[in-house]
Order: sequence, then C-alpha cells, then structure tokens
Amino acid sequence: SAVADRISSDTDALRSAAGRCEWAAGDVRRILTSLVDGLDSLGDVTGDDEGGRAFATDHDAARDRIEGALRNLIGCAEGMAEGFEAAADNLERAERASTVRRAS
Repeated sequence: SAVADRISSDTDALRSAAGRCEWAAGDVRRILTSLVDGLDSLGDVTGDDEGGRAFATDHDAARDRIEGALRNLIGCAEGMAEGFEAAADNLERAERASTVRRAS
C-alpha cells in the first residue's frame, strides 16, 4: 500500500488545537499581568531592616522564577499554536500536490 494510504490527518483538529493554545497563552498572559500589577501595587513590602532584606532576597528570586516560568509557558503555548497551524498548512499543501487530475 502507498504511504499516502497510511497517513491520516485532520487539519481542522490541528487548527482547533492551535486556537486552544492561543487561548491558553492569552489566559496565562492575563494571569501574569494581574500577578505583576497586583504585586507592584503593594509597593515595598519587605522593609529595610535585616529581616526585611533577607525576605526581599528570597521574595524577589521567587517572583523572578514565577514570572519567568509563566513567560516561558506563554511562549510554549504560542509556539505550539504556530506549529499546529504550520502542520495543517503543510498537510493541506501536500494533499493538493499529491492529487493528480486526469486530463479529459
């Protein structure tokens, strides 16, 4: 049997998955914005004494890790969306290219 007989693709499903990834990226972006804005609105919560400075070191490092992780998650979701869209486009082009029309 030909390779084309063994390959199955659902470009609509790929495009739907791309949309869900874009939706997830948008949700995480809104969460990140809310988190950053909320923390920024609190101002300096650490104080300037020895305990406050020690807390600030841990707090700032944790905040940077969380923000970085959320930014990475957004990038991954957007990358997956682009990948699903590209796969759907490529499969559609391959399907069109593999279709041989008979001359009348």
